[in-house]
Parts: sequence; C-alpha cells; structure tokens
Amino acid sequence: MRNDLLGFLRSRPRAVGEAFRTNPRHQSRRRAMLSWRAGRDVRTAKVRLIDISRMGVALTATTPPPNGALVQMRLIGSTPTPWIEGDVVGIEPNDGVYRVRIKFRDPCPTIMIKSAVLSPAQRGSAPETDQVVDTEHEHEHEHEHEHEHETASGT
Repeated sequence: MRNDLLGFLRSRPRAVGEAFRTNPRHQSRRRAMLSWRAGRDVRTAKVRLIDISRMGVALTATTPPPNGALVQMRLIGSTPTPWIEGDVVGIEPNDGVYRVRIKFRDPCPTIMIKSAVLSPAQRGSAPETDQVVDTEHEHEHEHEHEHEHETASGT
C-alpha cells in the first residue's frame, strides 16, 4: 500500500485517454468547496472527494453543478488549497446525493494532490449539507472566490 501511494504521488500527468482513466487515481475523503456560474450569479457548495488524479476528481454533492459546467474547486479545512478549474463530465444521482466527475483543465498541482491523499480521512461518506450561495459577480478572480468561501462558511 505504501509503495502504491508513493508511486501515485510521484506520477506525472499523462494525456487523457478516451475513458479518462489513463492517470492513476487515489481515494480521498477530503472536504472541498465547488464554485460555478449560474447566469450572472456564482454558486458555491460544500462537497466531499471520492478520488483524485492529476487530471480529474470524483466527488459527492447534494447540489451538483450543471453537466458540462466550468467549475472551480479547492480543498477546505485547516489549510485551504488554491482553486483549480475543471469541466463537469458526468453527474450520477444516488439516493439524494450526486457523484460528480470533473476533468481538470490543467494538471492538478502537487500541493493539492498531497493535501487530498495524505490528510487524515474525514468522517462520514456524504458531504455536509450544501450551503449553496448565489452572489452577483462581474469578475472571476481568486480573491473573489476566497471572499465567497468566507461568506458562505461564516469565517
């Protein structure tokens, strides 16, 4: 198991294949924040990772973004990670929770991969209750997303 994790952390991104499975995946139960545009509004929701690779992530959400949407994701907790952009490539409903598959637009940074797979597992398999927030926005800058997260989480 330890050699598998070391190999995963050392892996370099590969061109995404037809089935999006050319990059090794590793399980993770980290909490994250997902953000996407809905018209002029920006919505954010708390989600929980299922697995992550250099080129994508699967996660659970009680309120999913639209299929095909451009999303931004960051891990949350004691040390939040930077935002990473991706495209929603699939949504699968399952008993009131949705499995959302996202293909990253750029390879996932090592700091996010390490944070996702080396952090202690979070309790529970479903995401916390979503706090979906609609906010008027004219610009998509990282600082604005950080402000939305602070507003949504009350920090």
